[in-house]
Amino acid sequence: MTYDPQQPQSGIPQEPDQGSRGGVATEPQYQRQDYQAGGRPPAGPAAKRQRMFIAAGLGVLVLLGGLIAGLVASYNGGSPPTVFQAVHGTGINVSPTFKAPSGTMTARWNYSCTGTAGSHAFVSGLVGAAAGAGNLKIAVTSGGVKSGVTTLHPKAGQLYRLGGDSGCPYRVLLYNK
Repeated sequence: MTYDPQQPQSGIPQEPDQGSRGGVATEPQYQRQDYQAGGRPPAGPAAKRQRMFIAAGLGVLVLLGGLIAGLVASYNGGSPPTVFQAVHGTGINVSPTFKAPSGTMTARWNYSCTGTAGSHAFVSGLVGAAAGAGNLKIAVTSGGVKSGVTTLHPKAGQLYRLGGDSGCPYRVLLYNK
C-alpha cells in the first residue's frame, strides 16, 4: 500500500478545502483589513459601544472593590465573639461556676411576657461565687417583650455564675468580648 496525499487516510471521503482548485492545493486566501496606525481596527459604532461597556464594567468592579475594602476595614479584625455562658427558660436558672476572663464581657438578653403569661418580673446578673467577687446586674424589668445589651466589668480571675429568674420565658447570653 502506498501513500497518496490526494486520498483521505481514514477511508471517509472529505470535502475539498476552500483553498483548493481542481485538486491542486493553494494557499488560503485572507481578506485584507485596513488598520489605523497603532494596530487597531477602525472605530465604528459597535467598537465604541464595546469600549463603553468595558469601561462601565471596570467602573462597577472598582466600586465593588471599594465597598468590600470598606467592610473589611470596619470589621475589628478579630474573631467574632463566642458565647461564654448562657441561661434560658422560665424560673430560676444558673450557669456552672466560671472564672472571669480579663477585660469586659457583654450580656445580650431578651424576655417575653405577653398574653396569658401575666406580668412577671425578669431579673438577671452575674453572681459572685466567692468572697470579693461581687454581684453585677444585667437586667431588671417586667411586662411586655424586651431585650437589651449590657457591658459588664467583672474582676478578672474571680468566680461567678450567670443567673436569671422570671415566670416568663427569657434568654441571657454572655460573651467574653
